Amino acid sequence: MKLDASSAFHRGLLAFTALVAFCVVALGAWVRLNAAGLGCPDWPACYGHLSVAGAARDAARIDALYPQQPLIPARAALEMLHRYLAGTLGLLVMACAFGLWRRGRGTMAAILVLLVVFQALLGMWTVTRRLAPLTVTGHLLGGMSLLALLWWLALDAGAAAPSRTRRRLFPLAAAALALLFAQIALGAWTSSHHAGLACLGFPTCDGHWWPDLSFGPVAIQWSHRLGALTLLIVLGGLAILSQGASRAAQAVGLLLVLQIALGAANVLSGLTPEISVAHTAGAALLLLALVTLVHRLKGASL
Repeated sequence: MKLDASSAFHRGLLAFTALVAFCVVALGAWVRLNAAGLGCPDWPACYGHLSVAGAARDAARIDALYPQQPLIPARAALEMLHRYLAGTLGLLVMACAFGLWRRGRGTMAAILVLLVVFQALLGMWTVTRRLAPLTVTGHLLGGMSLLALLWWLALDAGAAAPSRTRRRLFPLAAAALALLFAQIALGAWTSSHHAGLACLGFPTCDGHWWPDLSFGPVAIQWSHRLGALTLLIVLGGLAILSQGASRAAQAVGLLLVLQIALGAANVLSGLTPEISVAHTAGAALLLLALVTLVHRLKGASL
């Protein structure tokens, strides 16, 4: 399908905004893994300043006001970079929503705006509630949801109707997408409870194929591993069955293997920040590939 200039620009804007959303998710993981989530204990300012440089000039007063949490410029800068990028994403999402509204998709525009506003609130609560696990998990899921929706909307332009064979696979693909979101939630829950190394070794847990689950962190970590095994079976099967339907199926299969390898490396490396961020970014890429496959199989706009 050939797009006119306006439609091509709108699709490009949606795709670019999805790219920025991906960067926000990855940068958020880097902030968390560098213990910078509370680098600025207030929101949206940083110790009452809009820049870290401004806060640094007021360091003596800040340290007196926050004796338990003095200004650490490197952590504060990382946290504010994430906030600046998230703010840019918010403006881009508003522009995308305006474009959707002009095209008669007011409901979808409203959903997009509500999602980004709620995500901003979750970002604030993540700080004000001092990294409460439920808030941290919700914030990551909100970011992934926004990323998935933006990418779906970008794919909508020029979508071709699928064959009947493809449509028969859609229920399985939709179930796999729900399962992937559940696994992402389990990963965030594991991270927010500092349970990433509750089980040493891979694939066993401290040398056991079925560990004692009475200890909370072990149960959380083991649940995440069982979720990964379930996802391997379901997504692997979907990728095989969908090979003739879309190249996205190949991407799903390859990213699934890569993501499991990164998960194992995450444990074996002792949660090296670079590998942990790659694991989060890999989950986002797998989500994009699966959203693409689901879109191809459904062959219709939301």
